[in-house]
Amino acid sequence: NGDLLATHRTPDLKIEIHAATDARWMSEIFPADMLIHKAVISADNRAVGILDMRDLRVFHLWDLERREIRATIGDKSELNRIFDLAISSDSKLVATACEDANVRLWHIDNGAERATFDALDFTQFVSGASSPDGKKLSLRSVAPAPVCSICDFGKATPPNSMDGNAVFPIDLSGPRFLLWLGSQLAIHSTNDGRFLGLKTYVRDNKFYQRKRPNLLAINKMGDRAAIYEGLADVLLWKPDTNQRLLLPIGPSGIRILTFTPDGSQLLAVTNSGVLHLWDADSGDSLRTKEAREFLDLRTLCFNSDGSQFAIASQIRTVCLFDSSSLEQVKRFEVTEGVNAVRFTGDDTKL
Repeated sequence: NGDLLATHRTPDLKIEIHAATDARWMSEIFPADMLIHKAVISADNRAVGILDMRDLRVFHLWDLERREIRATIGDKSELNRIFDLAISSDSKLVATACEDANVRLWHIDNGAERATFDALDFTQFVSGASSPDGKKLSLRSVAPAPVCSICDFGKATPPNSMDGNAVFPIDLSGPRFLLWLGSQLAIHSTNDGRFLGLKTYVRDNKFYQRKRPNLLAINKMGDRAAIYEGLADVLLWKPDTNQRLLLPIGPSGIRILTFTPDGSQLLAVTNSGVLHLWDADSGDSLRTKEAREFLDLRTLCFNSDGSQFAIASQIRTVCLFDSSSLEQVKRFEVTEGVNAVRFTGDDTKL
């Protein structure tokens, strides 16, 4: 629920618990003889799910109140490592991604297995992301071929798997998402992964085609896509009408490409430190700004309503900008380079 933060550094033998409001130290966990691979706090702040690198066939639930291991869950008789785990938003279920290409659900109270989701296409599991309500999980693998899948926790049925690659994690808050297949984009329903159509974004009178775009951004509704293929422009594409607009950005290349949260505007930051903002419907240029802070940019994120965005780079600064004026609102000096930045759920902290 955002109240607590767990930190661990592999292969340290402890997990520190901090208050998310001011980062003050709350407590430490010392699981005996463990090399911590991952630690996840439940939303009710009662348990921590732990993966131990010394035995990835099982996972451990640490009781934060009693300060001891509540349960060790899994099957040690099987040579089946757990790659990742997550706790549901209601703190009742634990999901594990396993080496046998299955996703398993476990009851957090008694450790009983609730369901197994067969995902045999996932011979090399990469990552997963859940929907806002915690009822669906999107999965991605890269071997033997790029495959994405939507897994519904409410149904003990095989996930709906789809050939193709994706902007990941897939945004499950909108009605549909896109997968790319060479010079084509496949449209799928977020509800069940159902195929809705295939569109080609080939440029007019141009035959330069990559196997996949350098950068691909999709808005929340799935009716706008921005494609960067390493050329001197960005292709703004509307799948429903197959309309294609070329947005010039210059020869320096793009580092960041993303839509605003409401999908009405498209933002790009070039390697030369220039930020471009376009209207996502007409393709008209709204604003352009050049700033030293945009050089060597590593990450950019919007707050929930899109009124501000934060950037972080390797020049030891985190900056907050107004989305309308592109003027800098605040600047935070940090002691080292930053690779990621996010807003808290209430947009009051970074």
